[in-house]
Amino acid sequence: MKKALLFALALVAAGCAEESMTAEVQSTSARVTTLEQRLENAERGLATAERRLATLESASATQPQTRSQPEATSEKWKDLSLWNQLRPGMTEAQVKSILGEPTEVFLNPGNMGFGYGESSGRCRNGAVWFSTIRGTNTLRNTARPRDCN
Repeated sequence: MKKALLFALALVAAGCAEESMTAEVQSTSARVTTLEQRLENAERGLATAERRLATLESASATQPQTRSQPEATSEKWKDLSLWNQLRPGMTEAQVKSILGEPTEVFLNPGNMGFGYGESSGRCRNGAVWFSTIRGTNTLRNTARPRDCN
């Protein structure tokens, strides 16, 4: 009788273990399916980003490296104290509001620069460089002009 009872308990335990294993396998399978779907979405997003980047790079490659701009309408860039107001992360508009319109714009893959200066005179030119990698042009660094006074 003891053996029969132990055998019956073993069968019940095996059935419970099988149900538990089946539930765990189903749960794991659902998680794997969800992860596969997320990976497919990420791959589609990456492919789209790569196409956009290739388009932007080919467009920038066809643009001239330096574009001349009309002479700056302001002499503000000569005031060295204004250069102290420039901070990394500023936008093009913020820089222009401080220094005025640049005399030149430099275009390179991944960055753009504004040149400030005179074709003649004793002032050395100044420049500001923007990072263009993330689609927003933000100030990266500056090269101040020499004292113009």
